[in-house]
Amino acid sequence: MEKETINLYKQKNIINKENLTKKKKKDHFWKSMLLFGIINVFLTLMNIEKYFINVEKDDVIYNTTLSHFRKNDQMNVALAARPYDQISDYFTSKNNLDNGYQIIKDGEIVPPKKDFPKSLGYRKTIKIGYTDMSDEKGMFYFNYVKNMLTDTYEFVFEQENPDYLMFSFYGCKHNDVKYKQAIKIAIYEEGFIPSFNEEDYTFGLAHIFYLDRYFRKATLIEYLQKYNLKNKDFRKARQKALNGPKREKFCGAVLNNETSLNHFREKFVKELSKYKTVDSGGEIDNNLGYIVTDKIKFFSSYKFSIAFEKNTADGYATDHILNSLLAGTVPIYYGDYLIDEYINPDTYILVRNDIDLLDKIDFIKQVDQDDNLYKEFLKKDVLLDDDIVRKRKKEEKEYWSHIFRPDKYDARRIDNIRFKTRKCMTKP
Repeated sequence: MEKETINLYKQKNIINKENLTKKKKKDHFWKSMLLFGIINVFLTLMNIEKYFINVEKDDVIYNTTLSHFRKNDQMNVALAARPYDQISDYFTSKNNLDNGYQIIKDGEIVPPKKDFPKSLGYRKTIKIGYTDMSDEKGMFYFNYVKNMLTDTYEFVFEQENPDYLMFSFYGCKHNDVKYKQAIKIAIYEEGFIPSFNEEDYTFGLAHIFYLDRYFRKATLIEYLQKYNLKNKDFRKARQKALNGPKREKFCGAVLNNETSLNHFREKFVKELSKYKTVDSGGEIDNNLGYIVTDKIKFFSSYKFSIAFEKNTADGYATDHILNSLLAGTVPIYYGDYLIDEYINPDTYILVRNDIDLLDKIDFIKQVDQDDNLYKEFLKKDVLLDDDIVRKRKKEEKEYWSHIFRPDKYDARRIDNIRFKTRKCMTKP
């Protein structure tokens, strides 16, 4: 009995010692972790102190920072708060500039050629080529981007081994193995919806949003820029229509480039002609005996004009409505339903589809028979923002810089395994 008691006591003593040892080990672990954390914080603070000026101590506020724009890991960390001519050589080295570092001054990116220290003398080289588009179009885009960013980057045309490859939807050469390492930039000029499986970045017309991989172009903006159009240009023709002799001709149309005579454009014109004859001077349903070559001059004799796109592709708007507005008519428009992003909806009549065809024709009759109602369309400014071209071009320039600024690794967006996911067109 006494031996059993002694053994039981020894076992209990052993268990207590084991528990105590475990507790000491656990306490030691957490003390080590706490010490490690304190040391880490201390070293971090010491490191930050190296690169950041104490504004209160120095009594100086600097508006220039050096920032990193690696979008894939969401980094936008200010690494320094010194004037750009005082930033350490490490942060202004060519290697770091290649990796996406830029100097930000008063909220704007400082172009290296303009404001970087003269001793640096660095501009990033962009090797860029094209495929799946005509040579004329490919060289147009190369020169377009080069001229846009010539102060920031050095552009080199490289077709065989480019770092960046521009392509369109007329072919599948962009999927060739030799372009596997290139950053791919798709440029679609019509209402094509991208898959984002074959390109890192896309320029398109559709009203969609996909993170930083898509920039919406607007063909209407291109026309406004091409002809340098402002509200004053539209206002001149519309004032002439308001103050001049009353226009007796009803409606003009110039319909071209369409193989199907059952298209909604022709259907609408035929239906409207039941009210009053629509004078058609195009290749389709021509009733004038000649082909109109100057649309603005032709439309300037009419109260209304047919400004129909060949389809209603999302974001696809050409110069049809601009020609009508410059002629001082009231356009009857069919095409991009969101054109009112740029064009004042009170200056034209929007036709959507077959469902509202007869209702729109009834409204056109009403406007035609009411001079006061008709003149209201001519009194309003056409462009919602007279500075829209400059703003959009600035946004586009910033987007191209967003593509070129990081190194290739950080610029990549697609999974290289996913190739040939759609049937490519063969039209040249």
